[in-house]
Amino acid sequence: MTTAVVIRRRSRLIAASAAACGVALFFGAENICRAQTTAAAEALFDEGRVALEAKNYDLACERFDASNRLDPATGTTLNLAVCEEDRGRLATSWELFRAALEKLGTGDPRRDFTQQQIDALAPRLPKLVVTLAAGVPFGTTVRDGDVRYPSAALGTPLPEDPGARTLIVEAPGHAARTIDVVLTEGATTSVEVAPGPESASAITSSVAAMPPTAVPLPPEPPHSRSRRDRLLAGFIVGGVGVVGLGVGIGTGVAALGKKSITDDECSDALRVCSQRGHDAADSGRTLAAVSTVGFIAGALATGVGVYLVVTGMKHGEPPVAVSTAALPGGAVLRVVHAF
Repeated sequence: MTTAVVIRRRSRLIAASAAACGVALFFGAENICRAQTTAAAEALFDEGRVALEAKNYDLACERFDASNRLDPATGTTLNLAVCEEDRGRLATSWELFRAALEKLGTGDPRRDFTQQQIDALAPRLPKLVVTLAAGVPFGTTVRDGDVRYPSAALGTPLPEDPGARTLIVEAPGHAARTIDVVLTEGATTSVEVAPGPESASAITSSVAAMPPTAVPLPPEPPHSRSRRDRLLAGFIVGGVGVVGLGVGIGTGVAALGKKSITDDECSDALRVCSQRGHDAADSGRTLAAVSTVGFIAGALATGVGVYLVVTGMKHGEPPVAVSTAALPGGAVLRVVHAF
């Protein structure tokens, strides 16, 4: 437990009512309203100090957090970090101390205290390593309550607060699976996760779960059929395949852009994402699925088109065999020419 220290937020300001702040805003008196907000933050901070000294940590942390949201201050962040450590949320406290240290000037007397707390907390942090089992469906996600693990965080030891966790593993077309994990101070816990069984009522199944499928080739046309018609059909079908590949490339690039936003808006240390980060992650998964479907459909259509074009060329050429197969995350096109 952190030794009690007095970390003042800032000098006290005169308090005024919230109603007066609303009136001030109506008449454009922004400075008055700002003073009202700061005064409310000061009052919450003082209530937090009283609760902390009384060892009512839940109330103290609630007051410090509310004060910091109204009027952010490094002193408030430090008090909140002390409070979170006292109530056992070690990773939260560690992250708050680190955030405060970044804002403290080189000559600030609080720097030594803050660095000492960071160094003391580091070996005490529980770590959780979450990995996906082999062969999980495309689009599998892992979350802890409302907090979703970014894909980049999977397989990485992440600092966590001690205690019980319930991980929820989900995938399109599969039942959700819950996994209970208990994290202890100073220990690293590894867990391999996978979604539940495939759901019979699902409208669609995961694209990555598609088994390799050979595409049936059209039967050899009668000798009386014009080779020009076959060439035309081949170019049309092949053109459709090229469009599909273009869709796959375009949506794939867009998915990478969404991933970049998600990485910027999500904290791997605290597993917290902003709303923009959540939205980007959801859009990225949709775009990735569309990209995969585009590539697969494009490859299949291109394969059929190549077959029609090649077999529609000059009569008497050696036989050509063309086949395509859908694979998890893409497709393969095989062309065999007999010499």
